[in-house]
Formats: sequence, structure tokens, C-alpha cells
Amino acid sequence: RFFVSSLSDVTVVKFHPNSNYLFIGSSDHKIRMHDIESAKMVRTFCGHIDSVTALDVSHCGKFLVSGSKDRSVILWDIETSRVLAKYAGHTATVYSVSFSFFSTIICSS
Repeated sequence: RFFVSSLSDVTVVKFHPNSNYLFIGSSDHKIRMHDIESAKMVRTFCGHIDSVTALDVSHCGKFLVSGSKDRSVILWDIETSRVLAKYAGHTATVYSVSFSFFSTIICSS
């Protein structure tokens, strides 16, 4: 199955823990959430100002964290696609983001 997310380059992908959804980050600064069964886009996450380079989904499936070439890390509410927190401080592109098992800690590099 193919997912046409945007005309921009796909830079990172991540499955939701329930495997019903796929998150696609791209060079157009957006993250798109696709339903695997229907192959339709169900939500868009906008908040970065450069390419999305890293994604992770919390084990509970409620939160998404993203990293970007804009050197920021954003914590999202998946259900509403709202920004819950934005972290700055990286001096270069964020290449990796990860939730701890209980989703109480986020690591980024």
C-alpha cells in the first residue's frame, strides 16, 4: 500500500503502537497521520519551521514527539493535533526523539 502524503520529500515515518496509523514527517515542515486501512490522511500537525527529521509515539498512544532541522522538539496531543510543549536548546538538527516506557521522559539528540 502506498501513502501519498504530500509533494514534499518524506523524511521520517513512525507507526502508532496500535498499528492502525502511520505518521509521516516531511520536508514541508508538517507531520501527517494516515489511517492504515483506508490509506487516508486523518490529521495534520503543523508547528515546525523546517524539515521534520524525527518522530516517536508514546506507548499509551496519546502523544507524539517530533524533532526538526529547525532545532526544536515538539510534544503533540495526537487526538487534537495541538502542541502541548515546544522545547528549544539544540544547536543543530534533531535526529532522534524517544519516549520512555511510561511516557514521562522524552530524550532527543
